[in-house]
Amino acid sequence: MLDAIPRFFNGIGKRKPTPVPTEEKPAPVWSRRAITAHFSGYFGEPGETIDTGGKIIIHIISPTSERNYFTLFTSGMSIVPMNQPYGLSGYEYAELMLHLPADWVFNPKDLKSYWPVEWLKTLAYLPEDENAWLFYGHTIPNGDDAEPFAPNTRLGCFILGATNLLSCDEERDAFSMLDMGGDKVVYCFTLLPIYKSEMEYKLRNSAQDLFALFKLHGVSDVIDINRGNLV
Repeated sequence: MLDAIPRFFNGIGKRKPTPVPTEEKPAPVWSRRAITAHFSGYFGEPGETIDTGGKIIIHIISPTSERNYFTLFTSGMSIVPMNQPYGLSGYEYAELMLHLPADWVFNPKDLKSYWPVEWLKTLAYLPEDENAWLFYGHTIPNGDDAEPFAPNTRLGCFILGATNLLSCDEERDAFSMLDMGGDKVVYCFTLLPIYKSEMEYKLRNSAQDLFALFKLHGVSDVIDINRGNLV
């Protein structure tokens, strides 16, 4: 279920994560091991990986009795800083994840089963390919008309959110910001597929309004290709 939006996201552009006080700040370091260990600590140990043909790897965490869903996450998106808007500082690194039902079948030759993987890959490379900035509340449609991702769903847009599969605000906050040292913080976002009308609702109002609507109707982070349209 979607709970309260993590507190730190309400102050984006106003404050930065509090750094650990040190005499001398270490140089920022990127480590795939640190990224995978961070996700593993909250969602379980990844098994298989998907080669994207570049620096980004997609990791797959299989369902367990405790967490009965797949978790897919990226490592490598945060190697290079994104082109954040002028005036902002400290919000240029991110990694992405999404969740799929435990009975999901991964078939690279079948768009109906593989569109979440393809879109995770596409969005992870978007900042580098398009000199773009992806952050909390941003929406990315499938084309100008937010066409359905595949023949088996009417969903046609993604929104970046904070995870709501962790049990408390403190745990969600800790997961969502990974301190890599040297003032480098990697933000970890959940990808949620939405309908075109829901995207338009968000644009008319705000991401927080849309997430509040999701909470009211019990929309889960685990993708449901047949969920009802809320707008």
